[in-house]
Amino acid sequence: MKKFLTLAFMMVILLFVFAACGNSGNDTPTTGNTNQSSQNNQPQNQQGQNEVNNTNESQVQAGNNNSGTNVGDIIEFAGFEWRVLDIQNGNALIMSERVLFNMSFHETSEDLSWEDSMLRQYLNNDFYNSLPETDRNRIVETILINRLELPFDREYEINSAGLSYDPEEDLYDADTTDKIFLLSQEEMDELMVAPNDDFRRAWHIDTNSSTNWWLRTVFYNYHNRESVRRVTASGTSLSRADQSNVGVRPVMWISL
Repeated sequence: MKKFLTLAFMMVILLFVFAACGNSGNDTPTTGNTNQSSQNNQPQNQQGQNEVNNTNESQVQAGNNNSGTNVGDIIEFAGFEWRVLDIQNGNALIMSERVLFNMSFHETSEDLSWEDSMLRQYLNNDFYNSLPETDRNRIVETILINRLELPFDREYEINSAGLSYDPEEDLYDADTTDKIFLLSQEEMDELMVAPNDDFRRAWHIDTNSSTNWWLRTVFYNYHNRESVRRVTASGTSLSRADQSNVGVRPVMWISL
């Protein structure tokens, strides 16, 4: 009987030892960016990049922000003031509170796209490299789904241009992967909701005067792409892309 009890006691001890060893593997630290911000449940892509689609899918994820930063706050980053537009999984979507500089969207107003624009190249190269290295390391690379703006009377424009209508092809431009970008029309409408237009009004950092600023939404009338949306004090309007007196408010995701 004693031998049996001793054997049973030893087996219980061994079971506890094996259980403890099995659980220890769950504490292995995970490296890489785990931010998720995309359609519906925000699935993470293979590179761990942020995804920005239509902003009605960009919702604040409760319980993922332990930094004390909230949507609507003004924070300092890289020597400038930025407005927090959204928070997702420990990352914040921020836009410069003021217009930082004026620049053409592109050198010409023909065959426009955000992907090939001069402004996109500048933001993701010269402007990005001008930021302090410690701040650059906090910027989260973002996949943008770029939707074109189409005319109100699409059937008339399609017929007059002699084109067949493919909604999937016509509605979207090429996706881009950016560190720094501009808001789209849809994103601005969703993220900058306010009871009056003062929330969209922007002042230039140098002149302290109210000024217009670019969005990345390109207008396509089935004949050409020669206009881009810009924000004014009272709404938005279409503008030629080669106008150099329109302001720029950079947008990016950063880790908190």
